[in-house]
Amino acid sequence: GKQETSFTVPDGVEIIGSEEFSFWAFGYCTNLKEIILPEGLVEIGDCAFGFCTFETIKLPYSLRSIGNCAFGGNLNLKHITIPECTKYVDMPFYDCNNLETVIFLDNQMKPNLASSSEHTMGDTYYIQIFNECNASPTIYVPDNNIIEYIDISVFWILPDFKILPLSEIPYDVISGDVNYDQTVSTADVVMMQKSFAKSDGMKLMKAADMNGDGKLNVFDLILLKRKIQNM
Repeated sequence: GKQETSFTVPDGVEIIGSEEFSFWAFGYCTNLKEIILPEGLVEIGDCAFGFCTFETIKLPYSLRSIGNCAFGGNLNLKHITIPECTKYVDMPFYDCNNLETVIFLDNQMKPNLASSSEHTMGDTYYIQIFNECNASPTIYVPDNNIIEYIDISVFWILPDFKILPLSEIPYDVISGDVNYDQTVSTADVVMMQKSFAKSDGMKLMKAADMNGDGKLNVFDLILLKRKIQNM
């Protein structure tokens, strides 16, 4: 109910903002301080968490899209990480005017500015992400994609902001926390494996270098898997 301070969305839920969790699903749950989302969630619908009061929310690696005003009106929201697989984001931070830190993890973002006026579920450009948001956040992006984010930032309607590489993120790096979500999980294994497959360089070298030899290879992947098995 509306009085709960913590809620765990059940495993198997793929959409918040559907018949299972309807429009305004958690809207106006002003006592909600913690929301735990399951891996496997693919969509957060329009206004799903409108006018909640949590300071941060951990979005699962599986998340593909975030709808209009999804976190709208949350003046307490300060920190959020947009997962690598989240490709469609439509003005989710309406009136989230106290955002301090936003972390983007998509290091394959290639802006197609010619299509900026037409958005589809295939977009990966974050053009409208900060519309109607009066915050001045620090934005961290993958080191190897910072130029692309700077290019797209001309569309971000913010009073002020700065873009920095992930390597300059201020908190201590957790060994194995490849996706910078402050935990070590199978999502980190997936991200490391994808980096190998794409041969595009690991964007989070500090966290992925499990044996501290300054190199990233299959031995680091094995050590990461062992760490998770022993947790």
